[in-house]
Amino acid sequence: MPESRAESQPGDNVDLWPEEIVATDITPPAAIMQMQASLLSKRTNYKLRGAVETTNTGRKLVHTFCIVAPSLEDYRYELFTVSHGVMPYPVEVTIAPNDVKIPPSKELKDEQGFLDWLRAVLSSGETKRVVGALLAQVKG
Repeated sequence: MPESRAESQPGDNVDLWPEEIVATDITPPAAIMQMQASLLSKRTNYKLRGAVETTNTGRKLVHTFCIVAPSLEDYRYELFTVSHGVMPYPVEVTIAPNDVKIPPSKELKDEQGFLDWLRAVLSSGETKRVVGALLAQVKG
């Protein structure tokens, strides 16, 4: 009696991926933004909350950084937006406060450029005014 074997097709169950698949050592913009959102919450004793909302356009990931006031029916102030393709950098940044000395829409080539830009946005007078105004309203 002949031995019965399942017929296989060329390429079936052949693993063509490299032995080692690892993440890059770059910190993605969304991770940096999440850290800053968490720090805002702590720095305001959780009266305000930082939030990073991520959507995709099919080709790009879009991360929006919001300042949220939970006691004001979750009022959300969109501070800035970051978008990038599958590679985390370069990023395009938009909706920065008016007094930051860079164009409102700009492409940043690498992580250090993004960190420098983000430091400028978070320490800007406009951002301080927004945070101060929201804290005054949630005080009571």
